[in-house]
Amino acid sequence: MKSLRGFLPAAGVFGLALLIRIIYNVTVGKHYLVEYDAHYYYDLAVGMIKYHCYCSVANTPSITRAPLWPYIMYSIFSVLGTTQDIYARLFLSVLGSGTCVIIYLFARDIFGHRIALITGAIAAVYPGLFINDGWLYSESVYTFFLTAFAYSLYRFQRNAQRSSSDHTLTSSRSRLQTIALYSWPLIAGVSLALSTFTRLNGPLLLAVVFVWAVIVVWKKMIAWQIALRGVVIIAAVTVILIAPWTLRNYTITHKIIPIAMGSGMVLTGAYNNTVLQGHDTGMWVPPNEVEPPAPNADSTSYSVHWIRGHLQHMPFLLSLHFLHTWVPYTPEPGLPFIEFPHQISSTIVYDMIWIMTPIVILMALLGLIFTWKRQKSHLLIAYLILAMTILQNIAFYGSSRFRSPIEPLLVLLTGGAIWWFTSKGPGILRSRKRKVPQEDSMASLHEAQLTEAWS
Repeated sequence: MKSLRGFLPAAGVFGLALLIRIIYNVTVGKHYLVEYDAHYYYDLAVGMIKYHCYCSVANTPSITRAPLWPYIMYSIFSVLGTTQDIYARLFLSVLGSGTCVIIYLFARDIFGHRIALITGAIAAVYPGLFINDGWLYSESVYTFFLTAFAYSLYRFQRNAQRSSSDHTLTSSRSRLQTIALYSWPLIAGVSLALSTFTRLNGPLLLAVVFVWAVIVVWKKMIAWQIALRGVVIIAAVTVILIAPWTLRNYTITHKIIPIAMGSGMVLTGAYNNTVLQGHDTGMWVPPNEVEPPAPNADSTSYSVHWIRGHLQHMPFLLSLHFLHTWVPYTPEPGLPFIEFPHQISSTIVYDMIWIMTPIVILMALLGLIFTWKRQKSHLLIAYLILAMTILQNIAFYGSSRFRSPIEPLLVLLTGGAIWWFTSKGPGILRSRKRKVPQEDSMASLHEAQLTEAWS
């Protein structure tokens, strides 16, 4: 019964999130059209049904798109015997609800049950998380696995710290605890691999793992042997899972392509005179609209040449990329509420975006500041992923779409701000005495150990 009570809050967060996403898909997304990048993914899924290969055209294997999302759609369409996109969007709704549950668990472990429930509820209704669950892009899939990766690495760090401080373990309990401890880097490795199968920038997460390991060893939060084993497990699982697809690509192209061929279109559309002087300054434009015209839209040579000739403008352009990252919404064609703006439901969602997003971003900033003293060791992996994503947006081009992977972490930091405002314990500006329950005392002791290690 006690375990059931512990399960109910997570189930409640999942249920609320799923309800919001289903309502969004059957109202705002009722007449959804599969367009733009979504069409590429959809065509690959249908192509696997028609041509029995990973291709959108018969006998022409594709290497241009990461395969996980098309394979998921293919599986859904094969099981249900239909290619109606609503079923893929309902799957994204379930996956997006799972992301909200992970954030609830993250917040519960760091801030406690009450703040976790509030944080999970915010995640469930926050439009920055649910609008992508009605859109056949890969954003929701990547966001789920990235959030799972962050939580898994956090749990490994926390459990490793507790194991090293527990000197009362019996040998049998020690073996069980070791198995439980290293199950988390295994989950992190699987999540990292699936993130890589979803987006080409997934391998950058391996760099995040190495940086994380250096910090936790340097600050003596984890013994270097444990950190090293965790890194090896994560890297090994990732390489093993990716290797078959890399071999498949090699047999097709005779080149080493881990997941998919990168496109130079992103850089070509981000660095040109049009984005520097046009109406939407700093925003990406299709390569056929760039000035001066690009001789080859899919080559990085054009953007490299342009950057070298405009070094004096780069600080201004990169600062725009950073600022655009935090705009509540930047133009992204294909989203249901943009394609059908005259629907009442679309108007409601649009208003929610412009009201809730600035609040969450501001609260996340406050949460980052207020939790630094007491929770920075717990939030280390969140900081690293935030930094990685922001730097990517600055390097390529900032938009609300490319902010989506860190939206769950922004909600988590929002929970941190709420925790600070409502907490009465030491370590904040409003320090008051209170009676601390026994389980909170143990959590506070563990928190103090991590804080001492960090300092």
